Amino acid sequence: MLDEIWSPTRDEKFATFEMPCKLPPRILGVNSAALAKVSGTRTDGVNIRSSHPQRAEILRTAQEAATAVGKSDFIVSVWDWFDEALLDASSPIRQQLAGEGVNKIILLMRGVPDAKRLAVKRSL
Repeated sequence: MLDEIWSPTRDEKFATFEMPCKLPPRILGVNSAALAKVSGTRTDGVNIRSSHPQRAEILRTAQEAATAVGKSDFIVSVWDWFDEALLDASSPIRQQLAGEGVNKIILLMRGVPDAKRLAVKRSL
């Protein structure tokens, strides 16, 4: 739908929708290899829960689909609840994620985040 709304040759029925100055990256949240293939061919990136049991296979499918259509800057992201280990690039889980091509990690927090603690770890 966004492809149609934001297209320079869009249908007149979308004229009331603002055109962005610069298109934002379109990231598709997925939970299957079929959706991962769609994300690789039609969007700028993929996102999946870090603990998904088929994460590696699903991310590989998305990356292969992106490569097949010539995308070299495909965003591969995961999300999970805040875990201190995910802030350390040398931790086993971060190494595993990097090995699967993950280049963005989204950490969710409940309550009020501790800004001082997070300020030290801004390298993500």
